[in-house]
Amino acid sequence: MFVSFWTSDANDSIILESPAIAVDIVADIENFGMSYSAAFILCKLIKSNDESLPTQVTFLMSDEELLEKSDPKINFVSIKYATRTLSSYQKRFMAVCVPSLHHNYDKYLNLIEFIEFYRMMGVNHFTFYNTSVTKEVSYVLAYYRDEGFITVLPWKIPPKYEFERDLRYNGIFAALNDCLYRSSMIEDYKYIANVDLDEFIVPRKYENYQSMMRQLDPESDNRNAVFIFRNKFFYLMNKDNPVRITPQGI
Repeated sequence: MFVSFWTSDANDSIILESPAIAVDIVADIENFGMSYSAAFILCKLIKSNDESLPTQVTFLMSDEELLEKSDPKINFVSIKYATRTLSSYQKRFMAVCVPSLHHNYDKYLNLIEFIEFYRMMGVNHFTFYNTSVTKEVSYVLAYYRDEGFITVLPWKIPPKYEFERDLRYNGIFAALNDCLYRSSMIEDYKYIANVDLDEFIVPRKYENYQSMMRQLDPESDNRNAVFIFRNKFFYLMNKDNPVRITPQGI
């Protein structure tokens, strides 16, 4: 696989190619053996003759593929560079990443409940990936977007990929990884939560996420950490279990 960068030097726009150093499948265990998956493609970043950074990138299966296209630039996507260093302190508290809304998602009341709950718990911003939603849901998204609380990105998967047959959950791993780097490296949030619309992180001992994270991730530790929370499923088609369990944990 080759990575091609579109860049401009002092005289003209040029294309520079770099062989991929490594290709790693994202969340291979969670892919359930489907034919397609998101992948990390690692390569060296090439500068032009005047040391300008490239502005767009595309991926090729061979170094001859680019020459076969009448307008190669049409397949390039823009590169957005981080404006801070990894060691700089992240001032914003928490952002939430939500997998794509698909199959004409219509649960607008659930969506409002989800956003308001996480806002109440201290989340600053949400990123949604929109494949298809109903008119009512689009109104809700537009309201919160105009208020500055959410970002809505179009997420259109080519029709050749069949949902949950050869591509997991509408390309979920590509969307969540995009959101992770977008929220941390670009938007500068300290914590990023990956949750679906029917998932709620409910602390047992703390009023909000700020107080919870002060306990889980004290700043004196000076470390990078990942937190996985124990989950409980509530199946509404079943009767309530009369057995009570004493709450434990956070």
